[in-house]
Amino acid sequence: MVASLFPIAAIPLLIIFILIIPWIILRSLKFSLNVTSFNNVHFKFIGGIKESYLIYLGLPIIFIFMIGLVTFCIIQFKESPIAIGVIILLGIVMYIISIAYFTLVKTRYMINHTKYGNSELETKLNTSCFIKIIFNTFLLSAVISIIGSLLIGGISYLFVNVSEISSTYNTYVDDPQTGIMMVMMMLAPILIIYYLFMIVTSLISFSYYFTRQRSYIFKNTNIDDEVEFFSNMKFIPYSFILVSNLLLTIFTLGLAYPWAKVRVVKYTLSNTSILMNRDFEGYISAKQKEKSGLGDQIGDTLDVDIGIPI
Repeated sequence: MVASLFPIAAIPLLIIFILIIPWIILRSLKFSLNVTSFNNVHFKFIGGIKESYLIYLGLPIIFIFMIGLVTFCIIQFKESPIAIGVIILLGIVMYIISIAYFTLVKTRYMINHTKYGNSELETKLNTSCFIKIIFNTFLLSAVISIIGSLLIGGISYLFVNVSEISSTYNTYVDDPQTGIMMVMMMLAPILIIYYLFMIVTSLISFSYYFTRQRSYIFKNTNIDDEVEFFSNMKFIPYSFILVSNLLLTIFTLGLAYPWAKVRVVKYTLSNTSILMNRDFEGYISAKQKEKSGLGDQIGDTLDVDIGIPI
């Protein structure tokens, strides 16, 4: 609204918004965890604003600089296809490493600064595992995309009359825009199928990335070296749930969306477990005795008056 009335103010407002994103994320984490409890023992986030700015503003700026550097190198060596190929390959490697490192530091920041009562959560992760997960995700996405494109291309070749399309386009040779629109209308079914296929491919790739990353993070996270976490979510079942949810939501015009959300939550929770090295009731009782007084907890909650859940 402000940008439409005062276009000149759009850029400063955008800059201000970008500058406060780390603060918004920090307040969101504090608010969300302060209003979360288990067996009357509250969670708390103790991360600092400095780390938030380094992670959510500093690293993206470095990432943008790297993209600019790769683009500059491509422009400089635009007459050398081999050099461009090498630069693009290095750019992809840098992209994977950057995303893996960002995921690592973001996850460490959120988990290692979370407290359950007086106990701090701890996670021990390394960048190489995230690189492997991201690389395998790209590889899976590429394989599915190539196979699917070949299948759709083969079906199109069998059922699409190329000569008719060519004839239709030639009919509007004096009006290329109309000719292109007519051809697009004739190819609409194939384009819709390919569009849906790309969405399905994205969901499958996301399923692999999410389940593998979740399993790795849970496996390497604990509380007081007494509570260990496990995620048993499998790539194929989770993919099936997401794809079927998409189709059901489309065919029911959105009416099945709440049911689809419940399916995802139910599967996620049913495949999440913890392992304790001592009696569960004894551990919870100890945490309840350690927790701060009611006045402190109320103060912690009121301290997040500007929290925005994301």
